[in-house]
Amino acid sequence: RKTLVQFDAAGRLLRLPNKQSVQQMAMWALWTQFTARRKYSEREVNQVIKAYHCFGDHATLRRELIGMKLLGRQSDCRQYWKEPQRPNEEVRGFLQAWRAQTQVS
Repeated sequence: RKTLVQFDAAGRLLRLPNKQSVQQMAMWALWTQFTARRKYSEREVNQVIKAYHCFGDHATLRRELIGMKLLGRQSDCRQYWKEPQRPNEEVRGFLQAWRAQTQVS
């Protein structure tokens, strides 16, 4: 619930959560917006992130996704990709609730 209230009815992140565990849970929602096995430019990654947050700090969110190993990138930052991760049960429950909250509104 603490993570769900960080999102608006359209599924966009309203603010960067202060609590690390809530912040990490929120990053999984952003991770779902990327396509597996697709290469992205930094500009494309920024476009995806900008579409799913409301507070204007896509660079911090991109760094968090990379730091959590949800996104990978080349050392020269020319290519990014969605890392093949398997969310744990708690994350899967959050993602299911997040999708349901987004679809209802």
